[in-house]
Amino acid sequence: MNLAFKIPILLNAACLALLMLPSAVASDAAAARPKVKMSQTSFVCKGKTIAADWYYAEDRSQKKPLIIILYGSGGLGDFFVDLATHLCKSGSHVMVVHYFDQTGLTTASSAEMAQNFKLWLKTVDASIDYAASLPLVDSKNICLLGHSLGAQLALHTAARDSRVASVIDMAGCFVLPTAKIAKMPPVLILHGKLDKVVPVSREKSLIAVLERTGSKFEEHIFPKADHGFNNVDFKQIVSLCTNFLDKHRCRGEQ
Repeated sequence: MNLAFKIPILLNAACLALLMLPSAVASDAAAARPKVKMSQTSFVCKGKTIAADWYYAEDRSQKKPLIIILYGSGGLGDFFVDLATHLCKSGSHVMVVHYFDQTGLTTASSAEMAQNFKLWLKTVDASIDYAASLPLVDSKNICLLGHSLGAQLALHTAARDSRVASVIDMAGCFVLPTAKIAKMPPVLILHGKLDKVVPVSREKSLIAVLERTGSKFEEHIFPKADHGFNNVDFKQIVSLCTNFLDKHRCRGEQ
């Protein structure tokens, strides 16, 4: 059997996300979006040009931590733009990686996620290679933040790449075998109790891996939230992320 037909069984069993975008943005969030300096750059992975949206911390005179945002199967939406603009005000640069450029998609079905998951992992690897080489990035403080499919990519990347200093997992889980995972960085788990796409019960296997490897983690379950984080205060998400990042930031010389 072709590998492309084996992977869907693993991914579907793990409830890979449907075409949904997070929507935990207050009605006035866009209007209240901070003014920040941004630009779009790109890097190359396996012959494809991958766009990267940068949101810069105010002080660019020295290296700064980096948050790499990985959107979910619904693609890039206002939620991630709002999140990037708010998080960069905390003193980190933020890079939103258009990893779908690797496969020419704007959204992804379950079949497409299964077919392309490992290729997207390579794209995330390349995004870290690119970012870590830049003089404005503190390569010891790279966080991967993902929602749903993006969180799954973040978790599996962190499990095998020591350059990832932390992970913010929004409605994600492991979807590939985890028996060989020996180490994980600190993980912030954000999940809605009413999530029917990636049920909160899926977090049990994630937490089991984190406990087995002695990894630090924080879990926040929102009692009224679904997969798109409806009924969650956007400011609370930003606060949880910034507090977690500050707590687990490497304090060594930049």
